[in-house]
Amino acid sequence: MLHRVTEPIIEPIRRYMPSTGMMDMSPLMAIIALLIMQMMVGMLVAPE
Repeated sequence: MLHRVTEPIIEPIRRYMPSTGMMDMSPLMAIIALLIMQMMVGMLVAPE
């Protein structure tokens, strides 16, 4: 179930990121992208 939920987010990132050997950095990049989007939406909804 976890694979079905996360794969639509991680797979496009995995296609564009260069291979770093044994480590897959795409989950980290997905988390960073989601955090940035969360901050942007937060600024639109409740501007200071």
